[in-house]
Amino acid sequence: MSRASLRNSIILTALLAVCLCLIPARADSVFPQGQTPEKEYIVHIVKWYEDLGSIAEKYGISAEIIMAYNGLKEARVERKQVLHIPLYPEKVIIGAAHAADGTPASADSLSGHRGVFPHSPDSVTSPENADSAAMAAAAVQERIRVSVALPLAAGSEKPNDSNYDFYSGVLLASKLLSETGLSVDLNVIDIADGLDTRALEGSDFVIGPVAAKDLQNAIDHSPKGLAFISPLDARSASLVDFNPSLIHAPTPAAAQMEDIVNWLGEEFQAGDEVFLFTEKDARPNAVASLLEQSGIVYHPISYGILQGRDIPDKLQGMMNTETVNRVLIASDSEAFVNDVVRNLNIMIHLKYNVVLYSPSRIRNFENIDAESCHNVQMRVSCSYYVDYDRADTKNFLLSYRALFGAEPGPFAYQGYDTMKYFASLVYGYGPAWMSMLTSSTVQGLQSDFRFEKKADGGFINRAVRRIIYEPDYSIRVVR
Repeated sequence: MSRASLRNSIILTALLAVCLCLIPARADSVFPQGQTPEKEYIVHIVKWYEDLGSIAEKYGISAEIIMAYNGLKEARVERKQVLHIPLYPEKVIIGAAHAADGTPASADSLSGHRGVFPHSPDSVTSPENADSAAMAAAAVQERIRVSVALPLAAGSEKPNDSNYDFYSGVLLASKLLSETGLSVDLNVIDIADGLDTRALEGSDFVIGPVAAKDLQNAIDHSPKGLAFISPLDARSASLVDFNPSLIHAPTPAAAQMEDIVNWLGEEFQAGDEVFLFTEKDARPNAVASLLEQSGIVYHPISYGILQGRDIPDKLQGMMNTETVNRVLIASDSEAFVNDVVRNLNIMIHLKYNVVLYSPSRIRNFENIDAESCHNVQMRVSCSYYVDYDRADTKNFLLSYRALFGAEPGPFAYQGYDTMKYFASLVYGYGPAWMSMLTSSTVQGLQSDFRFEKKADGGFINRAVRRIIYEPDYSIRVVR
């Protein structure tokens, strides 16, 4: 589905939300006899950190189905390889090759075979489980009004796709919550050309605006005490210090770094060596301060990118062959981080046990291959991570695909988690819901929520997820 088609689907869904049912579509039930859908697959471009197993988990199907649909003979994929992910995996035949015309084989084109659909809708647990019944019994407020103020730029030539994705997640959360008996009135405001704050009156809370400047302006011109949720922009975290009604939903980078140092301290054993890599002439950084505050003794290693080839010789005189060598990298430079990881892999080849601790930005670097991340047993503290093994994640995927005919991106997950968490708080605690923020820790699909109250300000999210790149090439969620 094109971005324009998805936007139209989101708008139509918003208009018809009260009468839509979330039923996973099948090609043979949605399209008239003799007709086929415009597209029966999603195009997926393999990222550096992905393997066939993780891609299969992401889409809720088996690796065998992806292999059969793409005519792969081996369970191996390469970075930037193009894969077709079937929208109707129940029609794919395991082990079938592509047809003579190059199209993937399916249950309709091959007889005598049986399709496999490993995650049928009936086998997936609803995210609104038994806990929702308990919440409904104790509900204080059964109808809430939520304003969503985003720069959608709907009337322009370049609408904001990221914000549309976020809104699609909000819309799906509202739909699923309504099925538990909670009535949600969504007041959606496109603020691309400005915001009249009078439109926010009567809201239980406001999601948005996104940019820090727009957010502060909205708070300044709105009724005192109206709760604003900063949904996406990490730079708006600084506004929390002096705005008591502001709630910053994304976990700031500083919380990730604190967790990385804490994680290293928890795993540290007597005799281990700790190394902090920085670029030559770099300014003092927060990681060094955190290490010093923790009392962890470390080796500072600073070098320029052109000196990288001399580093393995230097490390051999510092690393311990009998214990674990734990490494932190304090740099935002992809080239420098890539060079450090390359040198660490050399040390692993020389039989040193190396573990790398990193914030989540390393996962966005294009030039660090997945094999290197697993070799260094990388520990990542991240604000966002989707565990595709969870039943509620699978249910979300089925619901999103059925409703919008597309795959959800990170912004859609963020919109869903944000809307569901805050609407559920209002539902359960009524006007007193903000007083429950610091004691209402919740795990979302992509983001977790654990809020801390600033002394004279609002609330900031401190929740962080931990994942480990295991030597067997699996990725394990440990928290």
